[in-house]
Amino acid sequence: MEKDPIQRKNRAGAFYETSDLSLLDPYFPNGSSFLDIGATIGSLSLYFALILRAAQVIAVKSKPFCWNLLIENVLVNGLWIRFDLTRLGVGAGDARHRPSLFVGEAENNDAGFLTPGWLRRNARWS
Repeated sequence: MEKDPIQRKNRAGAFYETSDLSLLDPYFPNGSSFLDIGATIGSLSLYFALILRAAQVIAVKSKPFCWNLLIENVLVNGLWIRFDLTRLGVGAGDARHRPSLFVGEAENNDAGFLTPGWLRRNARWS
């Protein structure tokens, strides 16, 4: 963790690559929802919630090794009301044109994909 530049920046009270992230500001209206696929420790989720004022952040992460840190980041920043963490453990399987859900495994290394249009056809999250 100490060697990870993103976490090191977060521990110092800043966001990694803020100048790049700020390029998104004009395209994300206050009060919008943000879907963070591959949320890891929630760095992008926190940026959208704290800086861009997302009303709702949906964090998706298939692998459990970073869930505790993601949840801690949400709680420490007082954002539990605006975060939907019910998608932790969800990922897309590799079935051709027929997505399936799985809990990621360490050897998977976060590999996976969504077929074009899958989210539009299958999302039932609201």
